[in-house]
Amino acid sequence: MDLRWLLLIGMFSCHASVKQEKPATTAQKVYPEQVTIEVNLAPLNRVLFNYTDNQNQQQGLEFKNPSKHDTIVTKNIALNRPTHFTRGVITGGHNNKFTVHIDNYLVLPGDTLKLQSADEKLFQRYYSGGTVQLDNIFLIPTGFEAATKKTRKEDVLKSIDDSSAKSLAFIETSYQQKKIKKEYYDVLKQFAQLNRYNNISKYASAYLSAGDYSQLLGQLEGMNSVGSKQLNNILDLVIQHQKSSIGNGNRWSAFSSLPDSLKTKQMIKQYALHQLKSDGSIKSKTMLEAQLNLLAKAGFADPMFTNYYEEYVHLENLKSVTSAGMVNTKGDTVDFRSLLQSLKGKYVFVDIWASWCMPCRQQIPFLQKTKESLKHQNIAFVSLSIDIETLHNEWLKASHSEELDKEAYNFRLIGGYRNKFIQVNKISTAPRYLLYGPQGEIVNNDFITPDKNNFKTELLSYLKE
Repeated sequence: MDLRWLLLIGMFSCHASVKQEKPATTAQKVYPEQVTIEVNLAPLNRVLFNYTDNQNQQQGLEFKNPSKHDTIVTKNIALNRPTHFTRGVITGGHNNKFTVHIDNYLVLPGDTLKLQSADEKLFQRYYSGGTVQLDNIFLIPTGFEAATKKTRKEDVLKSIDDSSAKSLAFIETSYQQKKIKKEYYDVLKQFAQLNRYNNISKYASAYLSAGDYSQLLGQLEGMNSVGSKQLNNILDLVIQHQKSSIGNGNRWSAFSSLPDSLKTKQMIKQYALHQLKSDGSIKSKTMLEAQLNLLAKAGFADPMFTNYYEEYVHLENLKSVTSAGMVNTKGDTVDFRSLLQSLKGKYVFVDIWASWCMPCRQQIPFLQKTKESLKHQNIAFVSLSIDIETLHNEWLKASHSEELDKEAYNFRLIGGYRNKFIQVNKISTAPRYLLYGPQGEIVNNDFITPDKNNFKTELLSYLKE
């Protein structure tokens, strides 16, 4: 999983009832404030979902059954708009690569989604209202691969438009056959439009004209009515175009050139904040201040930016206390090198993970099993989370869920992926596994994943040297 995604995922809980904006042709509708998801899990199974919350931030949602019998796990999620949920089935491969199969669902506030799991598959049992599995909404354009080989504008755009037309036809037919209600029909059409522009942003941005961008800008506000990670992809495209149009290297000038009606929207401010947080070139408080000043000149002012500045300054103060600093579940700060020194004479296996990272957490049960079998060997196991400060509570919850909070060496890196440890070790993906020797020297900086059949054998081969 690419570290550019690090800021996107975490658990959340909020309770607010707001009005959902409908297209201009329909009246406003007040939705209930939550959706309910029930998953019937086999013993020791779990399911992880991703979705976009009311603040356009991506979140993770875990369903876990630690018991020895089938159990229905229910969660209520505070949402005030139709939301796109994805569930990934992850299988390991060679060289730390993973194969991911994605299931997509569009859930409306007030809906209940009930699912039955069996091994790595998830089966639909029952949907209330109009909750829809999106297999037939054609998230990837039909025939796209063939079109891109020809690399002609007409072929690529036609492939995307054909896919969009099929989506709309499927929605229309379902509505005419009374399989979905009018309110769900409207939402699905909005999602199909969002998906069309998402595919254009990914596959055909070079072909868009000035007129296409004008049309896209005019529809951005309506797109926010469906919670989906695709919105950020489209905003990336829009800002890149604005930046190119004004011929200015200052990205905040691109934000400034947006229509006034958009600059006041929370979704644009939230996107700007995401840009700040994911900017790896910001190395100091002074550099962040300069960026915030440019952002203010572009016409963006909001307490969320001030809050982020204060959070950043707090983080910098913590980082000055220790080099490659870590914090444990009690809030104590520890230096990684000091930890290695205290474990001198032992091999040290380090697991780099995050609360939101599905591949990481899929591996933890395999690692725990090996830990138990090697507890009398000359090796210590260290868990290092790359969750950032704002996801500290999510890390605590995930640590408890994975039973890592019971272990002696469970830490969160201060600053998450910005921590010196990540930079020095050139870590760009998670999960990642490192093995240190008895003198604190690194002996393997990309160990195989714990689910491999030869994982324990590989570890023992070092211990017996």
